[in-house]
Amino acid sequence: MLFGMWYVPQRRLVSDQQRELSNLREAGEPLHHRDLLPPAPPALDGTPFYRQMMEQLEQVQDKLPQEAWEELSQLVADPTKPVNLQLVRTVVKETRPALNALRKAMAFPHMRLVQFEHLRAKTKGKWMEGKATSCDTCRSNSQRFRSEFPR
Repeated sequence: MLFGMWYVPQRRLVSDQQRELSNLREAGEPLHHRDLLPPAPPALDGTPFYRQMMEQLEQVQDKLPQEAWEELSQLVADPTKPVNLQLVRTVVKETRPALNALRKAMAFPHMRLVQFEHLRAKTKGKWMEGKATSCDTCRSNSQRFRSEFPR
């Protein structure tokens, strides 16, 4: 009896929700994040290069000791403090392919990373944390990166 008292209202809520989603879909309303962003033409979309960069960074992160990343962070935070330059050079050398992929990606005006679960699973939650990125964000990050890391 208790189960029935819980189950019937729950089933009604699910049914109501499915009906509302169906109505929204029929009306052409967006139901997912990917529906909010217009598709980017492949010739203008740098997303594959961003994904390549994230995969390469993940491999490097797994390969290098945490101490190396901490030394790099310390150097960036305060360049006047002494750091283990050998570890910093190692990080720079190992991340060079990922930075090159990022430079290629920045040549494109669009990037679409809106598949949250795919991204989180692919990167084990380490990179991007499943955040959607729009073209405006991409452009501002791209401009900032170009000023900080000129070719």
